[in-house]
Amino acid sequence: MMEKTGADGVMLARYGFENPLIFAELTGREVKDTKYSLIMEQLDIANECFDELYVLTYIRKLASYFMKKLPGTKQYKLDLYKCGSVSELRVLLGKIFGS
Repeated sequence: MMEKTGADGVMLARYGFENPLIFAELTGREVKDTKYSLIMEQLDIANECFDELYVLTYIRKLASYFMKKLPGTKQYKLDLYKCGSVSELRVLLGKIFGS
């Protein structure tokens, strides 16, 4: 993109959270990851490093970005914020992003 436009840099801001695969799309690289696999990887890493309350807060926020423009987002967000444990969150993420 930078070669085609002559730009010195590229800024994606929050869209990078909404679509973390944007970099692969822009460069034409094949990606086998999905939003589900990425968020589950983040959940596992956060769960190893932080307490459950922080993990729930962090993953809820990340999932909210990931599910923008998905059908049923409003209900999913309500369900997401009702989760009281990481195990409940895992099940719901599977429903939202497809396991």
